[in-house]
Amino acid sequence: MLNNLKNYTDVFFKGKLFPFINEYLPLLADTLPSPFKEEIQGISELTGIPYGEMVLYNIFYELFTVCTSIVAKNSNGTLYHARNLDFGLFLG
Repeated sequence: MLNNLKNYTDVFFKGKLFPFINEYLPLLADTLPSPFKEEIQGISELTGIPYGEMVLYNIFYELFTVCTSIVAKNSNGTLYHARNLDFGLFLG
């Protein structure tokens, strides 16, 4: 499945997307708090999937689904998070 994704994107990005991802997305992962960063690193090492790609697969829904999210805090400090899961781009 991952190879199909790479082959599909190669048509549009001429083989440049995944090298870019593998170079720059690890910088994003380095900003993640523990234990998320270590978890992504461990899965990458155990599966042989490059670290940058593993970061992409973990944040893919944030980048590509374009779901509407709202985060609000009331005067008591209570946080509210709402998300409608309207999966726009790829699911129809």
